[in-house]
Amino acid sequence: MQANISGLRRRAKDTDTLHLKVRCQQRGIRTLDVDCVCRFGSCYHGPGGALIFHFGWRAVVEAARDLGRRLDHLTNIVLVFVEGRCVTAYRRARPMRHWR
Repeated sequence: MQANISGLRRRAKDTDTLHLKVRCQQRGIRTLDVDCVCRFGSCYHGPGGALIFHFGWRAVVEAARDLGRRLDHLTNIVLVFVEGRCVTAYRRARPMRHWR
């Protein structure tokens, strides 16, 4: 399963679903933001075999250090992958605590 996760961290943009593109546009999440969440976010196993990437405050600090810019606007963005395709993205009002 680890190989599958590392493959998602280098996400191919042609595998994005139409639903993801619409939701990102509605929610003001740029493609660059999605890539950053995939690269630095925490990964959890969700229901139905989904992989969920969450960009919490620790990931914000790590990514800001690596990229050399502020990324506070990305805090609490969540991506949901099913069968290797990113299907949706959203912002959580509160940090995720129960998926650990």
